[in-house]
Amino acid sequence: LSSFASSHFFGHYFIQPVAPLSVIAAIELDHRWQSRVRRWAIGLTALPAIGFFGFNLVFEPLTEQLGAPVPDFPEVADWIRQHTRHEDRIFVWGNFSPLYVLSDRLPASRFVGFMRGAERNRNAAPETGWDTGPEVWPALAADFADHPPALVIDTASADYMSFGHYPIQRFPEVAALLRAYERVAVVDGVTMYAIRATRGGSH
Repeated sequence: LSSFASSHFFGHYFIQPVAPLSVIAAIELDHRWQSRVRRWAIGLTALPAIGFFGFNLVFEPLTEQLGAPVPDFPEVADWIRQHTRHEDRIFVWGNFSPLYVLSDRLPASRFVGFMRGAERNRNAAPETGWDTGPEVWPALAADFADHPPALVIDTASADYMSFGHYPIQRFPEVAALLRAYERVAVVDGVTMYAIRATRGGSH
């Protein structure tokens, strides 16, 4: 009940009740350790374990799809490193902040993810996101002015973390910030935009 109370199931939700339920189950099994109870315990443990194992064989967590190929995000991070300098800042549109770490580049904005906690796989309205409200966009524009990103990395085009419902064009304030940028590459479905004024030999 604690895992499913919010009507959707994130992979980390089940962690909280696992420890107390395991302790309670161990105490109860210790008191009732007959062969019949043992068989039931083994069966009830094995069934979900086998089920989740099979599910994980076909579920791709980044795009949150069944049977989808695993995105090559290390290739994306390599491309970013090869086309920017260490002191350059980057901006990742979507909800995949590991790209900052993997590419070893600082974020150009205080906002390192969007639509966090929202039901992106159900195309939740952007207005429902705490990090996509109207007060966010002036702050994002100020960040772009203070630290213009050398690259804007659009993970929506690759549907990382169910962000395919939220292309940049859906957000006029973000699209306006890209007027100084142009698309320069698509790496494993992720679209790269480089600032026109600084393109050239340094990148």
